[in-house]
Amino acid sequence: MRHKAFIALSVLMLLPGLSLSAQEGQNRRVGGIEIGAGVNFFGPSSQMSALMETYGINDNILDWVHETSEQYPRYFPMGLAFNLSYIKYVKAQTKLGVTFHYSGFGKVQGYSDTYGDLDVRFSSVYVAPMYFREVLPSLEIQAGIPLMVNIGRKTSLYDENVEESNDSYVKLSAGLLVGINFKLWDGMDTYGKIGASYLLAMPNKMGPYTISYGFDETRSIPESKIGFSHMNVMFTLGFHLWQLH
Repeated sequence: MRHKAFIALSVLMLLPGLSLSAQEGQNRRVGGIEIGAGVNFFGPSSQMSALMETYGINDNILDWVHETSEQYPRYFPMGLAFNLSYIKYVKAQTKLGVTFHYSGFGKVQGYSDTYGDLDVRFSSVYVAPMYFREVLPSLEIQAGIPLMVNIGRKTSLYDENVEESNDSYVKLSAGLLVGINFKLWDGMDTYGKIGASYLLAMPNKMGPYTISYGFDETRSIPESKIGFSHMNVMFTLGFHLWQLH
């Protein structure tokens, strides 16, 4: 009697596990939704800084009290980047998808004793069809062709000079994106990865950018080619999509 009871109890304990295993075997992964956040490097900010040097928007501000000076032009070399992607499995190690991306690059600040401040911000939004290939269990390569909307706008404005508010430009561009991802974990519902990518983009003509204290004298950076090529380092959180049977 005790022997039969032990067998019955063992079967009852195994049933949930057998049921779950059968359910996992019937269902299969068909894709995923990915959300990514990270930083970018080597964007258009350094090019604008060089243009400010060339056109004399590079005076320093002296602090006589503390005996220091602020060096211009200056910019922060990193910006923020965000991704939203839809992924679909086409083979065991091959995926296709579409990615929506935003990059905000570091603000560039220039200064002239005669004409005032010039602050410029750049940003880029793109959508890209993507190809992913798993070359090792934890290593993935990616490639895409982004269609980009690039923005360059001046943020230092003087109310006395209405024309300054027009110094904002929106241009279209195309590029080539290549990258590599390392998988951190791969669970039933979520997965995580960290990766780096480089986007090679066609340059855009932007400008002129004009500064003035609001009087008749002005100084301008003329229309110039600005390249939006940059590198991204991203952490990505993914959510598996399952096909249920």
